[in-house]
Amino acid sequence: MTVLEIKLLGEFEVRDSLGHSVTVAARKNRAMLALLALAPSGGLSRDRIAGLLWSDRDDSQAGSSLR
Repeated sequence: MTVLEIKLLGEFEVRDSLGHSVTVAARKNRAMLALLALAPSGGLSRDRIAGLLWSDRDDSQAGSSLR
């Protein structure tokens, strides 16, 4: 299993187990990674993630964006 260190306070930063920086360029991708990292038991439903990241869209559009 790969271990990641994720820094969420201040400037967003991700490092692998060797300390190398991992680029996560898209803002929505960083937000999704943060949501999953902070979720109890490491999981959220697809509907919940789509609703949090694309609350301005209807359910089908949000689901398509998540895909």
